[in-house]
Amino acid sequence: MDLVLDIGNTALKIIKVINSTGVDFKRYSLHDFETFKTYFADIPDLDAVYIGSVNQEYFDKVTRFFIEKSIQYHTLNEFHRHEIEYDEEINKDEVGFDLIADVKAARSKFETAILVIDAGTITKFLLIDEGGIYRGASFLLGIKEQIQIIQAKLPHLFKQGLNIHENFELAAKNTNDCFVSGIFGPVAGMTALLYGNYCLDYRKTPKVIITGGNGEMIYQFLTKNLTDFGDIITYDEFLTLKGIYFCFKGEKKFDA
Repeated sequence: MDLVLDIGNTALKIIKVINSTGVDFKRYSLHDFETFKTYFADIPDLDAVYIGSVNQEYFDKVTRFFIEKSIQYHTLNEFHRHEIEYDEEINKDEVGFDLIADVKAARSKFETAILVIDAGTITKFLLIDEGGIYRGASFLLGIKEQIQIIQAKLPHLFKQGLNIHENFELAAKNTNDCFVSGIFGPVAGMTALLYGNYCLDYRKTPKVIITGGNGEMIYQFLTKNLTDFGDIITYDEFLTLKGIYFCFKGEKKFDA
């Protein structure tokens, strides 16, 4: 049995891999390290842990714990930058390992052009062409991070906090929903822009895969408001974790 860890900026996610099937999904706050350690108190038949990280400080904390417990682990490193192909103008040394994992897993899912939306602390839009080449990305500040800034700057407007819900209209009718629309609207705009430009430039229709901690909210929003996209939008909460595993083990099929 293997474990896969995705150490992000604000959360740590785990999947247990048994017979190439991702199960037992766990999510931990990075501030709750004691709870994380209890997960490893009794795991029989653990072969190895595979790690992808964008948070060096927490990565060091996790790996020190694994060393103390004699748990074998492997981490994405410079060698794994060769797991994907890049546009010739991209400096691959600047591409984060989370993006590499996303591209790797997305290409195992669809052999076509793909727009990946990884909605975490940063909402990342990754464009992959039909040949599997990573063409570039666009970043927006994450949904929850925008909410925190708005509430901190305008506490008199949101004494009870900003209410995020699914029934707001883009042309909103009250102050709360105007801000919610302003947070989610740019996500729809960037999605439509990148998608539309690719269709015009290459005469191909990309698939859209949404993942990340805020991915389900964005998936619900986009499928409601970009109705012309039909069934091209899919949601995969495990995409990055799968990509980390594929970088070490080769492409496999998960049921999750």
